Amino acid sequence: MDLYKPGTFSDVFFRAAAKPAGPSANDLIDAIQEEYPALRGRTCYIPGQGINAYTVIIEGMDGAPNFVFKAPIRAGAVAPLEEERRRLEHLQGRGLPVPEVTHIGKKYAYFGMLQIPGVSLYEQYSSMTPVEFENLGREVGAFVAGMAQACPIDNTPEWFHADADFYDPLQSGISSIGKAMDNRIVRKALGDTFAAAERAAKEYTVVFSDEEARRKSRIITHLDLNEGNIIVDPLTKRLAGIIDFGSVGPFWPELVGVDYPFPFLKGLCEGCTANGIPVEYRHALLADFKNKMNQLCRAAGSKNSRTARVTGAAKAVEACLYELASLDGTPQPAAARPRLRRFVRRLNFPKLNK
Repeated sequence: MDLYKPGTFSDVFFRAAAKPAGPSANDLIDAIQEEYPALRGRTCYIPGQGINAYTVIIEGMDGAPNFVFKAPIRAGAVAPLEEERRRLEHLQGRGLPVPEVTHIGKKYAYFGMLQIPGVSLYEQYSSMTPVEFENLGREVGAFVAGMAQACPIDNTPEWFHADADFYDPLQSGISSIGKAMDNRIVRKALGDTFAAAERAAKEYTVVFSDEEARRKSRIITHLDLNEGNIIVDPLTKRLAGIIDFGSVGPFWPELVGVDYPFPFLKGLCEGCTANGIPVEYRHALLADFKNKMNQLCRAAGSKNSRTARVTGAAKAVEACLYELASLDGTPQPAAARPRLRRFVRRLNFPKLNK
């Protein structure tokens, strides 16, 4: 569908909703009430929802469901918002936990969807156990695999993944990780674990240097799977749904869980693999290691490089090295954290020692 053809979503926006200063959240509420007068309930405006949309929640009365409405902040946001709506419609009916589109503005530019019951992972993060994280990771992995299968990378319309030219973070990691290992402050921060970090960096380069293999392993996925966009049941801590499909494109499954706890990352790899998208946990950990090394370098390169930020970033790298070592059958010490530095000295990566 031509986004700018007369009578389309975009054309309606320019004809009926555009103002010199752009539309407002109040305009969205007024438009919803004008076109859907039977839709009644307490209205809640959510500010700061990305760069493209106003978001309004209408809480249903007398047991009625809640609805979430989104409208473009400015004229340039109309096309991305329509793409998001069409993605959701494309994914519906495929057994995926995504919001159901229920309302589309006829006179004004907006769309509404059923709100997924639950709370964001961000709100539950600190109260979840490793087992709960692992179970949630498996469910998110199943979603990632299901979305990849519903949207084959070679057979999905271009409008579906507008971020098709998303940069290659694996390649950027290969080009930058050598500089990280040469950083004097990084060397000092890692101390006894520096040699282990060097071995992990070499393995990362070996695993991810095959550009053609990496290109073939890409899938169409949600590019913003952060804690705010993963909705969980607050009682069971299980996955309730995934929201905010404003950013979708080709990506690598290994990177989807980067910066999450290791149990989540392990579960995600298992969930992807069990549902037809093979992901090795070691490879995901190496990608996570690369990300943590970059964070350490940023901390070391800041004006306050001698602060706790460097120490914290170094401990995150060490924790990732410890997790990698555990895959090689290295015995886990009784008290992992206090003995971490001594333990990681004995790291062994069989692939590099053959």
